[in-house]
Amino acid sequence: MGSVEIYFAGIIEDKEGKDTIRYIGKLLSHFGYNFIYSNGKGNIIYLNKKNIVLVIIYMNPKDIDIFGAMGIKFDFLIHNFMKEEDYRQDIVMEQFVGCKYYILNSDDKNWTLLPLGSFDGIVITYGFNSKATLTISSYNINQMIKANLCLQREIISIWEKRIEPFEFTVEVDSDNRDNIYPILAASILSFILWDSEISLKDYKSIKI
Repeated sequence: MGSVEIYFAGIIEDKEGKDTIRYIGKLLSHFGYNFIYSNGKGNIIYLNKKNIVLVIIYMNPKDIDIFGAMGIKFDFLIHNFMKEEDYRQDIVMEQFVGCKYYILNSDDKNWTLLPLGSFDGIVITYGFNSKATLTISSYNINQMIKANLCLQREIISIWEKRIEPFEFTVEVDSDNRDNIYPILAASILSFILWDSEISLKDYKSIKI
């Protein structure tokens, strides 16, 4: 057995439903990741695939000082909707330092308040807007969501796999339009974690 690689993914959003962390777990299971641990609050989960362990941590901006005190260095940081005052907190902004990848919701009207100029890692945006790296080409909601997602620009995975622009469809067991945002973020994370076992065929039929 080879050495284990551990990656940390942080999620910053002000929703209490923790939909983003939940849908990341569901989507990555489609690509061979196994659930191995969740804490009692459901805001920390561990997934693994062979010698990879992915630790995903949901952080509400009002509680982010708890995780800041732990000194965790995130490899991937996912930003969803936050209140304007959250962007004014130094402790929140400190989490946006030193990451390899930033997955940012560019539909959030305040997202440009993030310290984009100080980011050393790769910035990937998502949203309904046409400028986002991953956007929606179409969707319908009838008891469940069926969305056609469009990757508009090339992404290079953490293992240097090139993912060229393409479209794919995701079906989600939800009738809440807001859950499209967690699906977009989760999809980008799956691109970043694209390995030799994943192919375009795996994106042909995604149901979560």
